[in-house]
Amino acid sequence: MKLDLCTVNPSIEQHGFVNTRRSDPWVCPPQGFCKINWDVAVDKHLYKIGIEVAVRDDMGNFLATLRKNLSSLPDPNLAEAIAAGIAAKFGVDLGMRRIILEGDSKKVVTELNLKKHNRSYFGMIIRDVQDTIAKMQACRVTHVHREGNYVAHNLAKAALYVTDYVVNMEETPLFHHIL
Repeated sequence: MKLDLCTVNPSIEQHGFVNTRRSDPWVCPPQGFCKINWDVAVDKHLYKIGIEVAVRDDMGNFLATLRKNLSSLPDPNLAEAIAAGIAAKFGVDLGMRRIILEGDSKKVVTELNLKKHNRSYFGMIIRDVQDTIAKMQACRVTHVHREGNYVAHNLAKAALYVTDYVVNMEETPLFHHIL
């Protein structure tokens, strides 16, 4: 049985979670594009961030996931910017040429789409991400609400507990069908 991963909108309530916000399901990218979702979990006490990147094709099939754990300042905006860079580099490393890079940080998405540069530490990270995505044939950076980014969000929490990083190729995350 093949699931239509583009339109699955899991019932969060039936599994004991209460969805108090909108229900924005993950949406497939246009034909010929891959979508790379990223998210971050921040552990402020241990100064660690867990980064998750999920890559799917235009049919919604998982091509790859990456979970990475980094020691870092527990600033959510910096963590999201670092994760966007790791997601973009992962796409380049996988040979992706046409992608939609999607995350749930409005600030990072807005900054990545601006042409101006600021010289802050955050701005330098954003510039590095922009340089990476410039290597692709086509790249759009879009914002998604957390509900549409739930795979990356949940795997980012799990990434806090990996030793360094874990890459899975063409495997659907185990919890994806449960949520």
